[in-house]
Amino acid sequence: MQRWSQQECEDWFVQARKPDLNELSRLSQVPFSTLKRWRSSGEWVRKRSDFQDRVASETREKTIEKKADRMSDLHAQLEAEHLESYGLIRHLAMIRIRQLREKALIQKLEAELSESEMKALAVSLDELNTCSMIIDRCVKGERLVAGAEYSDLNKAISSIERTGLKVVAPNAETLSGIGIFGVKKEGATDG
Repeated sequence: MQRWSQQECEDWFVQARKPDLNELSRLSQVPFSTLKRWRSSGEWVRKRSDFQDRVASETREKTIEKKADRMSDLHAQLEAEHLESYGLIRHLAMIRIRQLREKALIQKLEAELSESEMKALAVSLDELNTCSMIIDRCVKGERLVAGAEYSDLNKAISSIERTGLKVVAPNAETLSGIGIFGVKKEGATDG
């Protein structure tokens, strides 16, 4: 086995998991006293500290990046599941409304409704109202998940203007619910 150079010894010391001059002396066939001198004059301890800091920083960055990717994937998956759930619930509520309407039509066609049948139909109307509210909430939820928070431009404009911004057209005219062409901070000038 050939004796190691000073650079090879330094590299081993800086990058080793647990550097030990006795072990390095045995591996490199360089006397212990020479290694001590090289370590002091070459600032191996400082270089090792810098190397360990750099490795730790790179590891931290990779860990953060992987976690961010996982969080992004999870967020996208949750949004897709949320949108699907809203759609399914809305669909079920619409089916139930159709069933209730069919039941009411059949009852009307069969005969005059008795008092008890009227009460049963009233319960169905409550259920119809509940299903209608479910559908409305699901549509709003689907819009939120899809990023289409505003179905009404006037509401969108009002919401923006409450934050202190003005919605303006390209020719700098203030909009009155026509559409959104640009957003301008109150008192800001073009320039």
